[in-house]
Amino acid sequence: MREIDSLSELNRSEVTVGLAARARSGQSGLSQLKDLETPIEAHLSTLGYGQFGLKIIPVLIDPGVLDLNDPNSGGLFGKNVILSQQAQSAKVAFSTIAQQQGLSNVASIDQETKGVALSLSYELAGFKVDVGSSPIGFPIKNVVGGVRWSTQVDDLNFSVELARRSVTDSYLSYAGARDSVYGLSWGGVTKNGLHVDAAYNEDDGGVYGGLGFAELLGTNVVKNTALDFGAGAYWRVYKTKNTSVAVGLNLTTMFYKKNLQNFTYGNGGYFSPQSYYALNLPIEVSGRNGKLSYQLGAAIGVQSFRVDAAPYYPLVSADQTELELFAAANPTININTSYAAQSHTGLQYKLAGAAEYLLSPHFALGGRLSVDNSGDFTDASALVYLRYTFEPKRGPVAFPPVAPKPYYMGN
Repeated sequence: MREIDSLSELNRSEVTVGLAARARSGQSGLSQLKDLETPIEAHLSTLGYGQFGLKIIPVLIDPGVLDLNDPNSGGLFGKNVILSQQAQSAKVAFSTIAQQQGLSNVASIDQETKGVALSLSYELAGFKVDVGSSPIGFPIKNVVGGVRWSTQVDDLNFSVELARRSVTDSYLSYAGARDSVYGLSWGGVTKNGLHVDAAYNEDDGGVYGGLGFAELLGTNVVKNTALDFGAGAYWRVYKTKNTSVAVGLNLTTMFYKKNLQNFTYGNGGYFSPQSYYALNLPIEVSGRNGKLSYQLGAAIGVQSFRVDAAPYYPLVSADQTELELFAAANPTININTSYAAQSHTGLQYKLAGAAEYLLSPHFALGGRLSVDNSGDFTDASALVYLRYTFEPKRGPVAFPPVAPKPYYMGN
């Protein structure tokens, strides 16, 4: 049955248009992020010779306005620590100090930007190749893509992927940032690596695992490496022709060589713990009722992560030396020259839901909602979409529903 379903997927031709929104918690102008995207996908069957895919995704992202006069955030961006401290000590505006030193007279930084991501793909006999671009129009653009091979032998599934993908944790990592005071540009991080996944699935449940290694690269960002491992098991506690209920146990781990999660020059603005562990208990209900297919999911567990202390300026040693000399010359100001180490253990949760309704044999309307607090942020997202299938849909609707992916979800 799975082989027939897979073949049917590659023989379909369809167009999907969606509207996606995401909001991530954090400091305005730094880790906060609002993301609006319009994923447009087309899949064209070649009648047994694979399937071509095209994605066009207009993107608008906004991290909020960074107030350089705010002592809690003004010095945490670009190369502005010393200027921020001088302004606070003299009790004058940040822009006044910048102007006195012959720099741009800037009081705040607003980095809202927009662009269009493009991707072409081809899939045949377990191989999929895609190539594209991060949003054209962003301050920093990258070529992205990947090669994936997957196979299935009885109930065992195996896949290998070599890929280069954008890191969309923050405005800095996603689009690249510009410090208009000093005229510096940095960010636009990509994750470049290999991932291997395997799963054993039966009607009553299954087990799965995955291992990945990646190098993270960005413009004027220190190079980083990451290792991740995940594994889990699930059991279908209830199953009928139209309904499935599954519960499971899932472990996620990741390890980054360097802490580059901050926003001063040389950092990447992405979550990069030196160790991260999460163990949770997911439950999923999926099914169909007439022309409606649906999926509801929830997970609760515990997460624990640790990040090392890190210099403010990891890329240019002269910048870090200048900051340390300034701090030593002004001992009464108590200037931080490095980000403190952190450790956290607490609750992790995720809630998600999706539904799709067959309006006619050719048209389907769907949507998805999710919220989670993985890592050091809370992320909420929503998506609505309309799909047109060239071949009319016959028989019962499939479940769970499959929604288009915004750019921030990867390929």
